[in-house]
Amino acid sequence: MEKIVCRQGDVRILILENTRKLTPMELSNRARNVLLALLGEYYGISELPLIVKDAGGKPRFADYPSIHFSLSHCKAAVMAAVADRPVGCDVEDIVSGEELEELMGVAFSEAECRKIRNSSSPALELTRIWTRKEAIVKCSGEVIGEPCEWPSEAPNLVTADADRFVFSYHWR
Repeated sequence: MEKIVCRQGDVRILILENTRKLTPMELSNRARNVLLALLGEYYGISELPLIVKDAGGKPRFADYPSIHFSLSHCKAAVMAAVADRPVGCDVEDIVSGEELEELMGVAFSEAECRKIRNSSSPALELTRIWTRKEAIVKCSGEVIGEPCEWPSEAPNLVTADADRFVFSYHWR
């Protein structure tokens, strides 16, 4: 099982690759366990704190308002991010070729579509852009407009590829 650990200042990321097929509930539970591992290592927290949502729907810890987190999962991996500032993360399976045109028609701007079409690997580029959009939106906690209007570029944004997935994280 591949384990990816990233750190940018106080932003800590842990990603575990999935080696077997998991149900959505199993993926969600695994992501929470990855979050708990980060909380234990960096904050000395041994039990997952109560998670509530703020007025905009962004999850947060009820008793630890200074600790920010984000979770994501896909078939290939689970991901958690923690920081002392707003953070968002996303991990996605690399899309298949047949999904490409449909997704470009609803979730990407014209400029992003051009970038995807001009890429040497359009499916990989689409997945990179999508994870960036998701990480930025999760960090802000605000979903404004349609996905094609969401930004895909921002300061403090990291994107990387693995064999079967792409991940991004963003912090303010």
